[in-house]
Amino acid sequence: MLKKYQQQTLAIELLNLHAKVKIVHQATGVPIKLLRQTYRQLHGQSPSRGSIKFSTRGLTGSC
Repeated sequence: MLKKYQQQTLAIELLNLHAKVKIVHQATGVPIKLLRQTYRQLHGQSPSRGSIKFSTRGLTGSC
């Protein structure tokens, strides 16, 4: 029971940071449907869909 509580707490913390629902699901095992509902409750809007966009320009560009 404690493990489930810890997973749910971690999921809420990650969703507060606007983490992707799929990533939160993979990290915590909490069902995606529940994560989407929680995200809507926290932020007042549905989570963004789609893949994570990566850019190496910030890493490789000159400062």
